[in-house]
Amino acid sequence: MPEETIEQLTDLSFVNTRRNYRAQPEAHQPIRIDINGSNFIDVLHATDISLGGIGIIVAHGFEDCKIDAPVSVVVTLPAPNLVSITLTGKIRHLSDRKFGVSFVDMQAGHQKKLSDYLLYSLRNETWMTRFKFRIGVLLS
Repeated sequence: MPEETIEQLTDLSFVNTRRNYRAQPEAHQPIRIDINGSNFIDVLHATDISLGGIGIIVAHGFEDCKIDAPVSVVVTLPAPNLVSITLTGKIRHLSDRKFGVSFVDMQAGHQKKLSDYLLYSLRNETWMTRFKFRIGVLLS
């Protein structure tokens, strides 16, 4: 029997607000983000991650973040994956203490590593989280 893909497990054809499943890391297994922009460099943690990008909270704020600014990120995925992947992206949205980065031109090997983490996350999340995702509560 062929192994399921992240696309099959997260078929969102019945909702239209997200293209990719977003995993929220467990508190005891954060996703480390080393981010480097034109005027900043920092080590942070992701609030969520998908094949399309990441959400990041910055406790101290970032005055130097600009929409569409290019960034380089090293994403360190937690156990059981324990891999780091270097990606390029663009800042897509900003709010008071949160911003989003969309990935640009992800290599196939990096996409496979991230997809493996997302599949693991999806298979191990609680039924309530999965239910909320399916009805759109987590899609905002």
